[in-house]
Amino acid sequence: MRLGARVGTAIILPALFEWLAFHDEDWYQDVPQDIRDNYFIARVGGEIVKTPLPQEVAFLSGGLKRGLSKLLDDNPDAMNKWASNTLDTMLPDYVPAFMKPFLEWQSSYNFFTEKNVVPVSLQNLPDREQYDIYTSMTAIKLGQALNVSPKKIDNLIQNVGATGAVTLNAMIGDYALGRENELPAKYMNEQPVIGRFGYTPGKRSQNIEDFYQLYNDTSKEFNAYGKLGKNAKNWNNLKNAMKKVRALNKKRKTILNNPKLSAQEKRTQMDKYQQDIIRIATMANEKYSLKE
Repeated sequence: MRLGARVGTAIILPALFEWLAFHDEDWYQDVPQDIRDNYFIARVGGEIVKTPLPQEVAFLSGGLKRGLSKLLDDNPDAMNKWASNTLDTMLPDYVPAFMKPFLEWQSSYNFFTEKNVVPVSLQNLPDREQYDIYTSMTAIKLGQALNVSPKKIDNLIQNVGATGAVTLNAMIGDYALGRENELPAKYMNEQPVIGRFGYTPGKRSQNIEDFYQLYNDTSKEFNAYGKLGKNAKNWNNLKNAMKKVRALNKKRKTILNNPKLSAQEKRTQMDKYQQDIIRIATMANEKYSLKE
């Protein structure tokens, strides 16, 4: 009983402090929900630090932070999927571990993060071109040789070899294959080992993920019901916003493949366009979301 109380206190108090300290800051609201659920997050100086939580207790921290957002931030979607995710954690996993990497490859879906392995912004590209500034050189080279998605290869490496394989791949594979000559520079908090405890704003964006979901949902409604579909009045505005996002993503891809730019020049320019995309997505979510 005492042990349970101590564990609960050790989880609840830091989660409460995190939410009270950062919940109304833009950078925190843009951190993807699955990261907020499974880590303690804090801003220390100019760096964002994340501390991983054991999966068995992460639902307590995530549930508290989601509940506070629902009640005090007036966010009706805050508790979405929390109950089902918690149930999945508590119930036995009937899928054999050795099958998961292959199932995720076929479905292009990560069952742990509940996100697409290949981001929506890359899905319209040929398989071998589905990479970004966070993709390993090993995955890029294999993807180009085998004509498969580098994003899927990186996900497979992580599934089969876990953290150790990802670290070795980043330390040895990237160095041996000349990452610094082809890809944008990495920040200190993205380096092997350290990167497990650091978070780069915009690397994954909750606002962008919400925008793509809003766009897809509204598109389906409009295609099925025309002007009678839910949120149909905002369809043209969402299409214009998506057009801008796609144009910026195209610019980022051009910079990524530009051999004349240094690694640091690529990173600086691509980060600027990523922030522009986040601003467009955030604005669209606020102005064009379906209000029940």
